Amino acid sequence: MDKIIIDFFVTLGFSSFYAELLSFSILIVAFVLVGISINIITKKIMLPIIAKIVKKTKTQWDDVLLETGLAKRLVWIFPLLIMYFLNPIVFKHTELLEFFLQRVLLSGLIAVLLSAIASFITAINVIYSRYEISRHRPIKGFTQIIKVIVVIIGILLIISTLMNKSITGLLTGIGALSAVFMLVFKDSILGLVAAIQLSGNDMIRIGDWVSIPEHGADGDVIDIKLQTVTIQNWDKTLVNVPIYSLVSSSFKNWRGMSESGGRQIKRHITID
Repeated sequence: MDKIIIDFFVTLGFSSFYAELLSFSILIVAFVLVGISINIITKKIMLPIIAKIVKKTKTQWDDVLLETGLAKRLVWIFPLLIMYFLNPIVFKHTELLEFFLQRVLLSGLIAVLLSAIASFITAINVIYSRYEISRHRPIKGFTQIIKVIVVIIGILLIISTLMNKSITGLLTGIGALSAVFMLVFKDSILGLVAAIQLSGNDMIRIGDWVSIPEHGADGDVIDIKLQTVTIQNWDKTLVNVPIYSLVSSSFKNWRGMSESGGRQIKRHITID
């Protein structure tokens, strides 16, 4: 295609240098415009159609998938795929640019797919949290762990794609920096281990009344994340306690008292 454009400008009297420069500029602009046009079509036409279909269905899980942004992420695949397959046709005579764009577009596709996977994992947690079992067996910590793993894999895949190197070779080079990674991601690793222990041993649930004096926490657990547990005290203040501290030190869970139907009175009563 670029050869046809160059010949056209040469017939108009341009030198071969300027003809190639103009041809290259036109192809770049046209390539970008095609991608933008497809993106606009998918967002303005496809997304509203998908939203209408989802709202008409009786099931709730598809509404959650829409609310968590899965559809918005997936529509990015169409313009990236079309540009990926058009690139060798449009820039077949410009091998360096074609190779560079192929790497960039492939990396974009990987990023979009991994983002969609992360959105799908979030939707699973939202759907699960609507069931009663989620109060006894929350999976938010596990879903966050999976997201972290997905992000790490995605970063490695994108770097290996851009550098045009195998991921095994990249992992070998990263192995030398493992000590640095351990230091940077220390809190996440400790939180990962603690979250598995807390959930596996059923040590804490959302809704439990817990007391952790060293952190000034005495109230109900309202959220359990990968790195922190959020506790709402009786005066409605919120305390974020590092999740690893619940494993490394002691805390008091009043669940047994609540399930037995008893109650501790924490005020003195004068009886005449």
